[in-house]
Amino acid sequence: MVSSNFQERTFDAYAHIFFADHYRRAWFNFWEPRWYGGFYITTYPPLAHQILALLSFIVGDLEYSYQVLTFLLMITLPIAVYGFSRIFVSEEDAEKASIISVFCPSILTTTYIFGQFTTLFALVLLLLSAGFFNLYTETNKKLDLLIASGLLISSFCSHNFTTFFFAPIFLSTIILAYGIKGNKKMMKLITLIVTICFIISAFILLPFLHFILSGQTQKPIPHASRTNFFTNWQGFAYFFLLMYGPIVFFLPLAVFRTIRSGDRKKYLLLAVASFLFILGLGGTTPIPAFLFGKYWELLTYDRFSLWSTIMFLPLLASTSSETLRNGRSILSRFNILFLLLIIFSSIICGVSFRANGLYLPRKIDLTPLIEFLNADENWKWRYLTLGFGGAQLAKLSSSVKATTVDGFYVWARSDPILRNSGIETLDGAKYWKNGLEVLNEVLSNSLKYKIKFVFCNDPFYYDILKKNGFSLLFSQENTRDYRLGGVTIWVNNKPVPKLSEEEFHIHEKISINNYLWGILPPLIFLITLFLLGLRVYYFKSRNLTTQFSFLINIRGKISS
Repeated sequence: MVSSNFQERTFDAYAHIFFADHYRRAWFNFWEPRWYGGFYITTYPPLAHQILALLSFIVGDLEYSYQVLTFLLMITLPIAVYGFSRIFVSEEDAEKASIISVFCPSILTTTYIFGQFTTLFALVLLLLSAGFFNLYTETNKKLDLLIASGLLISSFCSHNFTTFFFAPIFLSTIILAYGIKGNKKMMKLITLIVTICFIISAFILLPFLHFILSGQTQKPIPHASRTNFFTNWQGFAYFFLLMYGPIVFFLPLAVFRTIRSGDRKKYLLLAVASFLFILGLGGTTPIPAFLFGKYWELLTYDRFSLWSTIMFLPLLASTSSETLRNGRSILSRFNILFLLLIIFSSIICGVSFRANGLYLPRKIDLTPLIEFLNADENWKWRYLTLGFGGAQLAKLSSSVKATTVDGFYVWARSDPILRNSGIETLDGAKYWKNGLEVLNEVLSNSLKYKIKFVFCNDPFYYDILKKNGFSLLFSQENTRDYRLGGVTIWVNNKPVPKLSEEEFHIHEKISINNYLWGILPPLIFLITLFLLGLRVYYFKSRNLTTQFSFLINIRGKISS
């Protein structure tokens, strides 16, 4: 993984790398000038991007930092699933759940195709937090509560979607599970700690909450996860088949076994997992529209599918134990699940490696474009890309000082033309219903936006560029720089004024909020890691090494 450059074949990885690059350049400054003519970085929770930036100072490169951190999250995931699962099932079943998670299609798709790094980051921390809450019930060590609290705050500070949608459902499930167990004391304690952690997180994230509560709206952007999967093949393929894979065929057996178990904790888990499963179907059912009203079209629903599979894992594992006790014929069926998961993992890997041909534009050597923007003060004007794809747009943006009116995080947009456009990027204008109209409006106002250069990777856009007063400056045919590989550089024939210093840098006064945002999330996370190290090193009896030693023997567990 670390040397495969998998991030190049994902949708969103470079968007997160771009955010991390902001923290490398201006840690305490909220203003980011390089996208959308400038936006505030507080439109996204900071921690995952801050950790990515911090690690890059050690390993020397943001892309390598992304690879390393993703690798660490992936090897931590089964430990996190194990700790969470032990709240609901036996230790043996929790081990099985952790093994299933290694091959879980939704995890692999989220990581290697969608590139949703912050979703994975927040999920792992949230699962680990639940595991340490449960560990406290066994050890009665206050340190376990401190670690659980630190992980919980870190999760809240990492991903908006997880904090607002999954965390409340997940934590309520954990609290109710202890109520079902009859452990009222633990139920009240977790409720108190979760409340305190939420207040602390809200205090840290005040700038983000201010953005959320500001009431800014934008026209919904079409997304396949909101479609009816029975009539939309893309929605079915990417947001159902690749999310569940062969697991979906074993869910009815898990439901049947759970209902017959008579275990109220499992009933609770089944109800929550099923609810998330239904939400993950997006527009296939009317339930998301009923629950979220007019806002349902602003959400994407693949994350609900991811969370659903995580909640189903303990039940699938428990089903395996039932099959082990009740006959070889059913046992062989469950062994088939592991085999199918391994095979399906290879399919997901194949889809990821063929990504450039399936859903991303061809890979571009960005080096000559970076050199061009950095030369002759070309960075003092704005640029546009056309036909690059959002990932390569974000990669180029994170490598230069130059700015663009486009970008790859739509919630950061403030310009009314873009917010009301219903398109994701100007770069991919031709793929949206009214995209060319929006692009034409932006190009016709190029003086207002101070756009001087356009990098074009698709001849389809040549006519609209000529129509709006742009002429060809460089192409593979009229320059010896063959690294352009077919990318053409167009220049605005109009007298475009340079950006002023104020447009590059809003001279905001660094306030206490800037310091809280920049210091507290990574500080809390690093202190939590330190406490975790102490927990592993000092507490030899019933310590984490003992509890998770099964990971050393995973091959034997699977084969048995």
